Amino acid sequence: MLDLKRITKHLKKDIENMLYVSGTGGLLQSYFILPLLVCLYFGEFIEFGEDRDYFITSRGDIAPALYTVLGEIGLFPKEEYYNYSEAFGILQKYVSSNVPGVEISTGFIEKGYEFGVGVACGTTRKVYCLVGIEELMDEDLDILFIKENQINNLNIFVEIPDDQLLINFLQEKFADIFNIIFIEDDVDALYKSLKETLKTNKPVLGVLVNINKKI
Repeated sequence: MLDLKRITKHLKKDIENMLYVSGTGGLLQSYFILPLLVCLYFGEFIEFGEDRDYFITSRGDIAPALYTVLGEIGLFPKEEYYNYSEAFGILQKYVSSNVPGVEISTGFIEKGYEFGVGVACGTTRKVYCLVGIEELMDEDLDILFIKENQINNLNIFVEIPDDQLLINFLQEKFADIFNIIFIEDDVDALYKSLKETLKTNKPVLGVLVNINKKI
């Protein structure tokens, strides 16, 4: 396996350079979510090829982190970093499906969960979704559909503030259907946790608690 800490450190510099040149973009959001993306893409969780896995996000504000990961893999030239958020570039400010490797365009809050469920229904491959907490708090969210249709290839990740009420809410609402894990920001610890959890034949809800995120 590749050195995930070294890759994370390298991509942080790429994010810094991208945002310095453009003068815009979410640095802290990208920093926080980067270990998860590095783990998924370089820790051999997401497989590429004709029969591939899927990564879907409704978090458009983490675009710099996702773009640097996809660029590092080689899905587009890294020179595109210098055109981030420019009208003539493919790397728009928020996650855009114009970028190779991106499934859907997003804004701040979209329907990544619903889209991910739909994709998971139509494939036997793994589907990884990074969503906003607002999606999971939607009263109309039908999580029983996951259990009734045995959709065990779906893995959801959500970033939340350090709030016990939110943690309790997620545990009460999702524990019967999802294997809930609380994800550390250390990329190596995160890798070990995911490796063990994904062995189970059950959908996963990975919770990233950000102590600096406001409620």
